[in-house]
Amino acid sequence: MTASDTVSTTQSVQVLARIGDRLQTPPATLLVVPQPDSIARTSPEITTTAALPALDTLRVVVTGLNVRHERVNVQGILVRYRITGVFGPSATTATTILTADGGIVVRPDSLFAVDTTDASGAAARTLVVAGSGVDSVVVFARARALNGARLTGDSVHFVLRVVPTPATP
Repeated sequence: MTASDTVSTTQSVQVLARIGDRLQTPPATLLVVPQPDSIARTSPEITTTAALPALDTLRVVVTGLNVRHERVNVQGILVRYRITGVFGPSATTATTILTADGGIVVRPDSLFAVDTTDASGAAARTLVVAGSGVDSVVVFARARALNGARLTGDSVHFVLRVVPTPATP
C-alpha cells in the first residue's frame, strides 16, 4: 500500500480487517514515510583484508525529501544485496556468502540477501569469504522507491580484496 505522505517524519498507522460482525484480524502497523529517492554507501567502496575468513560489513543508507524539502533518512525500504563476481585463481561462489551479521549462515548458497532499512535509514549485510584462492569479491546493493522507480545512486557496489598474508620463515 503506498500513498503520498504529508508528514515530515516517519509515522505509523494501524490497519484492521473485518469480516461480518464477528471476525476481526489483529492490527497490522504500516509505516508512513517520505518517498525515498537515493541510496548511498556508508562503508568504504573497496576494503582490503589479509585474514581468512574475511568479513566486510556492507552498509548503505536510503534517503528522501520530506514535505519541507529536507533530506531525511527513510525507514522500511527493502535493500537487496547480490554477489555479482568472485575472482581469483581458484575462486568459486561456494567460498563467499552474505549474512546478517557474519555469524549464522541461513543457506549455504547465500549469494543474495535482503535487509530493511532501520529508523536511521540504514541497512547492512556482512560478506564472508571463507576459502582460499579468492582475491576479490564484488557485491551490488539496490533499493527502489515506493513506486518501483530506481533511486539515485542505484546500484551501489562494494569490492572486498583479499590479499594473502606472506608466509613467515
